[in-house]
Amino acid sequence: NISSDFLCLLFIIHANKNRKIYSILFRHPSNKFMYMLSDNFGAVFRADYDPVAKTFGNPSIIAGNMNDKSFKEGTGGSARFNKPQFGVFVKNEKYGEGIGPDNDQYDFYFCDRENHCIWKLDPHGVASLAAGRSNENADGKIWGYVDGNPLHEARFNQPAGLAYDPDTDMFYIGDIDNKGIRYMTTE
Repeated sequence: NISSDFLCLLFIIHANKNRKIYSILFRHPSNKFMYMLSDNFGAVFRADYDPVAKTFGNPSIIAGNMNDKSFKEGTGGSARFNKPQFGVFVKNEKYGEGIGPDNDQYDFYFCDRENHCIWKLDPHGVASLAAGRSNENADGKIWGYVDGNPLHEARFNQPAGLAYDPDTDMFYIGDIDNKGIRYMTTE
């Protein structure tokens, strides 16, 4: 029973004969703002909604860096992503009436295709690894097809799609180069 009020829009913001750059917009369940991911930038953007003008304002970076694509957990501009692709807001019951400047109750989970992982971004802008990139020391790789504990064993190969079912507390991950749909729980 995936939420029917989910809103996601895909835009092509730049195209030439060699490459298209995609941006995806994700409306927050509160309708107060949206997040934007673009496959050309290593950042998560936020644009606030103006109910009087009925438009969204200019986007600003809440985590990551537009020009520095790499991998690093952190808060705000200290976090690093490589190719953020698709995300979903997930209500976190631990937040009660809400935390942060907007009394937010939701975390934002998203795929990072080139880092082969799933990120969790909390309302304070703290980006932490949720799944993938595991067992790097075993063979020197951060990608592959390995099931198991999301932080200590699991690996993906170009994850690019993500959905969440709140009734089962289950994520479904489109794992492109492994040619399959993977799943994980938040426990």
